Amino acid sequence: MVRVRLGPQSHFHLAARRHRGGGQDEWLLAIKQMGGESTEAWRTVLDDLVKRGLRRPELLIVDGGAGLESANRRRLG
Repeated sequence: MVRVRLGPQSHFHLAARRHRGGGQDEWLLAIKQMGGESTEAWRTVLDDLVKRGLRRPELLIVDGGAGLESANRRRLG
């Protein structure tokens, strides 16, 4: 999640990236402006990625945000 402050309001951008390891490139898969890190916000991001061919990730790193964990369990199982 990236928080951008423009004036008095903050805007939340949820981002997903792919890292293959072994010195291979890292790719930004998605970035969406959302109202926060809720389960529904992350589900919107995951739904878009699945529509574009994302399979279940081998490793998902979460910074403690329950929204992404919950959305991942519901969407990618």
